Amino acid sequence: MCEEVEKTCKEMGIKKVPVWFDGGIRNGSDILKALAYGADLVWIGRAVLWALRCDGQKGVECIIRILNEELKEAMLRSGCYCLDDIKKNKIIYEKNELLFAKL
Repeated sequence: MCEEVEKTCKEMGIKKVPVWFDGGIRNGSDILKALAYGADLVWIGRAVLWALRCDGQKGVECIIRILNEELKEAMLRSGCYCLDDIKKNKIIYEKNELLFAKL
């Protein structure tokens, strides 16, 4: 999907458009998938709002810590050691399915 946006922008003469992913983020592997598909930024609003409602600032700090740890774990499982590796390694190899493999 991000490729389609980039293609359309190139056709219009726009060099770079930041892609923001918003919606459906429940855990760290969802963040990894969004980044692998080309997102430059991933919003985690729903999780943060639930955490804020449940435990205030401590809840928000906790959910950010949890998502960060889950993202790190998902990255390591797919062979990525930094955020740049997610796009360089092309960890999503099926266009229609979210399957992970290090190429």
